Amino acid sequence: LQECTHSVRSPAADLPNAGDSLSRIRQMQAHVPEQAVRATADGQLAETFAGAAFDLVQKIEDTAAAWSRAPENGLAAGEIKVLCHTLQGAALMSQCRPVAELASAIQQHVGQVESREVMPGPEFFGHIAEVVERLYQLLDRYREGTLTADRAQMIAQVPWSDTHAMTAAPASGAPSPPADAVL
Repeated sequence: LQECTHSVRSPAADLPNAGDSLSRIRQMQAHVPEQAVRATADGQLAETFAGAAFDLVQKIEDTAAAWSRAPENGLAAGEIKVLCHTLQGAALMSQCRPVAELASAIQQHVGQVESREVMPGPEFFGHIAEVVERLYQLLDRYREGTLTADRAQMIAQVPWSDTHAMTAAPASGAPSPPADAVL
């Protein structure tokens, strides 16, 4: 027992010096190319963003589904707008503009329905589901590094863009929107 405690209390000569090890690590870090450091940081940011964004899109999808079952629930609209705003900000910080654009489109669309006091109908929720699916596809491509930012093509695919008119059922007692309104 005394022999064991003696060897624990007195360092062996062949153990590396911690100061030398730290110095060597610092030297190695200094020689790592800046591009490699940036690429690693970008890759980590992309993976972190993609994971958080998938969670946000899932919440948008779940909230829209719950709202479709109870269209009179005005709180769901506010929750979707907050989720989309959060997704938009995260996407812009991560240089993922297409996701930011679609999140903004959903946010604005929900706001239009909300401001017109129109109860959304099945077509509205179908269009939200289409855009949510596009968000999932964009996030997959972002993670794979194959995402391109063709804004014109992306906006043309939004169901309520200029090329897609949408109708909604007026909420009870609420005025009907103008016939040419795009919701």
